[in-house]
Amino acid sequence: MAQANDAPHEPLKTRKVPMTLRKSSILLLFCLGGPLWLPGQDPGVAPPTPEAPALADVARAHRDAIVSSSRVDTSHADLEFRAVFFPDTLRWRLLSEYLQGVEKKEGAKEIEERLALARKKWKKTSGRPGFEITLTPTGPRALKREEPRTMHFFPGDPAKLIVAQLGKKKITWDPMEAPQGLSRGRVRVALYSTVKGGQSIPYIRELEPKGPRLISDGRNGSMLGALPKALAKKGGQTLSLRLTNFDRFRGPSPEPNLIDLNANESVFERGLEVELERPWPPPWPPFPAALAELFGEKSAEQTSEKSAAPSTTSK
Repeated sequence: MAQANDAPHEPLKTRKVPMTLRKSSILLLFCLGGPLWLPGQDPGVAPPTPEAPALADVARAHRDAIVSSSRVDTSHADLEFRAVFFPDTLRWRLLSEYLQGVEKKEGAKEIEERLALARKKWKKTSGRPGFEITLTPTGPRALKREEPRTMHFFPGDPAKLIVAQLGKKKITWDPMEAPQGLSRGRVRVALYSTVKGGQSIPYIRELEPKGPRLISDGRNGSMLGALPKALAKKGGQTLSLRLTNFDRFRGPSPEPNLIDLNANESVFERGLEVELERPWPPPWPPFPAALAELFGEKSAEQTSEKSAAPSTTSK
């Protein structure tokens, strides 16, 4: 009797192999002696790479890193003071100008023109560390003249207002532009009274010592300065900025730059001083190579390529 396994064999039928297996097998063969692709990826297609961050994002991140690494804050009554130090005044100004152009949604040509003007204006500050002091009022702002308001009066010359010192040695610094957000004018004082035309009126005179002052009247203000270039190579000491000899008034101001000291609620403090200090130098972040070309500089790669290129000068 015939055995079951002695039955005649049926012709072999071709089995359909899933395409994914075939492709995987092909990829495996290439892995043994050719390029490596991910499973299921067509040959000749490069693996995806993460997109580089937008240039504006690089600029914002660099600005924020400088601020967080070097800022110093203090306050007096209802005015906050902040100092930010940066390693290169020219780069800081270019960074600020570029981001202003981005925020205003300017085109590439407009931003390049903006940067070209800034490079020309701030060229001499290249390599000089610097600082920016911002003033932020924190008290309620008076909307009407008859309402009490807070005003601060600073010396009209910023160089006489801010005293810079490294360790125990005073250092010179240069104002880079007119203070922003601060008005400039002479301050008048209504004090006591006098008789004029048979009537008693306030006696008004100019605040002593006479002369124009920088006036903070409820708005944010800022001052920018460049430090000596030699300071970039010094360290291990404390750098301080002292704002000296300024005044604070709280009370009625019936006219611009006129303070009423006859009112019972008026408070007038004179000869005030605040100090902003930190170890020098701050731990600034490295300068991003992506910003070099934008700021009209050569990147490290371009510099190395130029130095490595063979000279064609005939001997």
